[in-house]
Formats: sequence, structure tokens, C-alpha cells
Amino acid sequence: MNIDQEIEFAVQTLCKGGLVVFPTETVFGIGADAVNPEAVDRIFQVKKRPRNHPLIVHVPSILLAKKIIKDWPEMAEKIAKKLWPGPITLVLKKNNFLSDIISGGQDTIAVRMPSNPIAKKLLHEFSKKGSGLIVAPSANIFGSVSNTSFFDVNKSIGNRLTDKDFILDGEGCFYGVESTIVDLTNSKARILRPGSVSKSLIESSFDIKLSENDKKCNAPTVSGSSLKHYSPNTPLYVLARKEMVLAVKKRLLSSSKNFFFWGFSFLPITSGRLHQQIAPLQSFDY
Repeated sequence: MNIDQEIEFAVQTLCKGGLVVFPTETVFGIGADAVNPEAVDRIFQVKKRPRNHPLIVHVPSILLAKKIIKDWPEMAEKIAKKLWPGPITLVLKKNNFLSDIISGGQDTIAVRMPSNPIAKKLLHEFSKKGSGLIVAPSANIFGSVSNTSFFDVNKSIGNRLTDKDFILDGEGCFYGVESTIVDLTNSKARILRPGSVSKSLIESSFDIKLSENDKKCNAPTVSGSSLKHYSPNTPLYVLARKEMVLAVKKRLLSSSKNFFFWGFSFLPITSGRLHQQIAPLQSFDY
């Protein structure tokens, strides 16, 4: 199948209640029709995700985003018009259009419009034949490193999918890290999860001051907000140059496992590139 045929098959899969894994500009997502509670519930099963951990709704347009929102403030309109499609997620007060399973029982919901061409076309075509609303967390086991390639997705959760599901192949994700999540439920906007869009870019673009997420405040729970998240199974140590020789000697003497010694002659250009290089370590006995 060519990519258009794959997208058509993916749309049919969503309409029938199956799950579709697809690339975005951030990481690969595992998606379900947002208006199908049974399909949404399967995402939690496949990912081993706690039921109180909310999902992000992906939309093809601002108009469809407004369909699931109770209150669409002026700042939401400004951010959406300037930074959508793109790797920024907005948390807003929800209406009753979607099931509470998506929001983890909260009165807020997270929504974004991806910029990846495959994700955009999938959403556009699904809006013609279905709801056009796809809930899609990262396509991985809950708490582990997010996947940025078809190979890593298949290795991570391929055996947890069925013949009713479908994996859309695609090029590597441009950013390689999750979307930035911004809470707009109060008068003062705040970042709930750092991500691909920097705080400084948002502040300079809209002449605002964003506060960081204070755990003491009553902030909405969002995807990626647990204490341990995006963590590799393989232990990862960041060492200064002076520590390296001693660390290698210690590992050689004390460990029965293989270990991977990895150094940079220069810093990675992006955190996404670092992320993409860490993920394959999951597949080996290190």
C-alpha cells in the first residue's frame, strides 16, 4: 500500500473501533476514536496506563477543538492561530461532549493540532468519515521512553496490538520529544509539561509571562506528569569527564551485564536527537 492507501485503511480502522499508531512531529501516538469509549479504554489496556491519567485529543481544526471545549478564552484563540498546527497542547475547561475517561474524571481536557503531514491527513480524512477527534498518547508502555520510529513502536507494543489495529509507518519524528502543555483554565497561563515549544518562545510570541507548574497548586493532571515518566528500562548515567574512567572501571569489575559507553565530542543539537539515540538501548541486554 502507498501512504494514501495506508491512511484510508487507518481511517477505516478507527471507524471500526480499532487502534491506529501514527507518527506526529513529536513522537508516535497510539490513537482511538475519541467518541468510542470502548476503543479509548483499549488504549489504557495496551499501554498499561492508569485510568486516572488523562489523554490528549488531536483535532484537524480549531473549529473542531471548540466543539469539545466549554470555554475558549482569547489566549487560546491567539495561541491556536499562531502555533497550530504544531507541538503545543492546550488544557481548557471541557464540556460534556466526550467521555470522562479521556479527561481522567477531571473537568479539563487537553487538545492539540499536530503538524506532521501524515497525522494531519489522517485527522482530515477521519473528519469526513468519522468524528475527526483522535485521542492519542505516546505509543509506548506507560512511563517508558516514547517511541520515534516504526521499529521502536513495534518492539515496544507491537505484540499488544491485534489484527483489528494498524500501525501507520512514517519518517522519524521531527522533534522527538513531547508537546508543550499549557494550562489556560485560569487567568494566568502556566506550563504543565515542558516540551518541543520553549517557554521563552511562547512568552515572546504573545507578550505574556508563563508560570511553571507548582505541585502545591491545584493544577490539572496531564499526560507525562507522574513522578517517573519517559524513563528508559536501561539505567542511564550522565557523567562529567573526570568521572568517566572511574565509572568504566567500576562497571567492568562489578557488572555481569554488558554496558554501553557513549560520549559526545559535541552536544546533541536537540533533546529530540538525544531521545532518539537512547530509545534503541531498550532492545538490548545492557
